[in-house]
Amino acid sequence: MEWQTIPGFEAYEMNRRGQVRIRDTRYPMKRLGTRYALSAGGESRRIPVDELLARTFCQPEKPEAPEAQAKAEPEPAAPHPAVVRLQEALAECERLKLRNVELEREVTALRGLQQNPSSRHLRRKAEGGHPDESHEEWLKKHTIYCKRMRAKIRRTMCGTRKECDGCRQWFALHSEQN
Repeated sequence: MEWQTIPGFEAYEMNRRGQVRIRDTRYPMKRLGTRYALSAGGESRRIPVDELLARTFCQPEKPEAPEAQAKAEPEPAAPHPAVVRLQEALAECERLKLRNVELEREVTALRGLQQNPSSRHLRRKAEGGHPDESHEEWLKKHTIYCKRMRAKIRRTMCGTRKECDGCRQWFALHSEQN
């Protein structure tokens, strides 16, 4: 086992297991819980084992010259990955809040168009129909039939594919038949 002298307490030696002994007599010291009672220069001190291990086996870094310390700028600490993820999540939340506000404005505007009878021509124009065409003409133009289920399928304003009830065929298949 490797025994080394404890810096600051030259009368004692320590091994990597954390055992301390008197250097001259090689008598092992008795541990007081997690500490050892060591004396140096007429003073007795109780020192934790981990501190003694650090003093003995961890070599202190050589101090830099004072000029080099003054010139050296502290490097910016890299943020912890959890902090980075949190910042990204907060930015995403802000983006989604803004998008939600935009969508609420659009929904409010569309509801206003639907409830206001004087703006019927604007609604028809927004839905892709001519302002002068009647509601029945618009329905004929935007309604197709599913031959299998004998059900009406209405196209959506955004042009997305819509599935009829019970039939797993998509709107795109039905639109090719008409």
